[in-house]
Amino acid sequence: MNFSYFSDKQKALILLFGLVILLLIFVLSMVSLSDKGSVLKAQLEQEKVIYSSLLKLQSKVFYLKLSSAKSKSIIQATYRKAKNKNIHIQSNNRIVLSSSSIRFFNLLNGLNTLKNKHNIVAVDADIKSVGDGVVDVKMTFVHP
Repeated sequence: MNFSYFSDKQKALILLFGLVILLLIFVLSMVSLSDKGSVLKAQLEQEKVIYSSLLKLQSKVFYLKLSSAKSKSIIQATYRKAKNKNIHIQSNNRIVLSSSSIRFFNLLNGLNTLKNKHNIVAVDADIKSVGDGVVDVKMTFVHP
C-alpha cells in the first residue's frame, strides 16, 4: 500500500484507526489477564484454606495403640541397616535401641519416620560421634 495516494486527512484517519485498534487489542488483553489473575487468586485462596485444614487435621491424627513387640519390630525395620544393633523392651512402653556405627543422617531420618508415621518418640538419647557423620547411639523410645 502506497501512502502517497492518500490525502493528509485520510492518512490521519488511517493512523487514528490503527491507534484505536492497538488500544482495543491492549484493553482486551488486559481484561483477559485480569480475569485469569482473579481466577488464579481464587484458586490460591482455596488451596490456602485446604492447606490450613490439612495442617489442623495433621495435629489430630489418631495413632493406633501399639504393643511393645510391634513397636520393637517397627524400630527394628526403621534402623535395619544399622550395624551391631541391640533392641530390647525395657518396660511396658519403653524400648531401648543401642547401635554402633550408624550414620547420623540415617538416625535423624529414622526418628522423623517413627514420630510421623507411628508416633514412636525418643525420650532419651546418648549419641557419641565416632567419625565422619557416624555415631554410636543408645536411645529410649516410648510408643502409644
